[in-house]
Amino acid sequence: MPVEVSAPLALPDLLPEAARGFAVLDLETTGTGRSCRIVEIALVRLDPRGRITEEWETLVHPGMLIPNAHIHGIDDELVAGAPSFEEIVGILAAKLHEHVLVAHNLRGFDGPILEAHFAEVDGIDLSLGSGVDTMPKPRVKLVDPCARHGVELDPGVAHTALGDTRALTRALQSGMAHLEPAGSAVAV
Repeated sequence: MPVEVSAPLALPDLLPEAARGFAVLDLETTGTGRSCRIVEIALVRLDPRGRITEEWETLVHPGMLIPNAHIHGIDDELVAGAPSFEEIVGILAAKLHEHVLVAHNLRGFDGPILEAHFAEVDGIDLSLGSGVDTMPKPRVKLVDPCARHGVELDPGVAHTALGDTRALTRALQSGMAHLEPAGSAVAV
């Protein structure tokens, strides 16, 4: 008996009413636990039809030594003059507002870390919404869904927030059949 494969939803069908588009995001951090600190943030904003409207990236001073620079190449010297999360939180919140957050492992990694960082800043009440998590079951590295959708994850920029975000954006634009529509967008 043939296995039935569902067609991917059109990008507008992944959005709840009134969402302004997508914010595809990736974080590089000091570790893998939920208490780790962000050292780099990148996002690519898309309109509801999937057209890129903005790219944004910044290093972030984590307020601690970076023990895993060998993974992403971001070391203590590189972030020495970078802003803290508290210094960029307003800019990031404005960029995310009314957009559906998209990340590879959103629920297991990026979302909880972002929520923890936002919770530490007074004066910003933020809900990340339900978002779109591109991590399929079983879990796979980003390179796998990218390759499946004809997107090459350049080894020179893999494990950089902007390199990973750009690759995930192209895979999202090509249509990923396993994605579920978001119930809500980010609200600040």
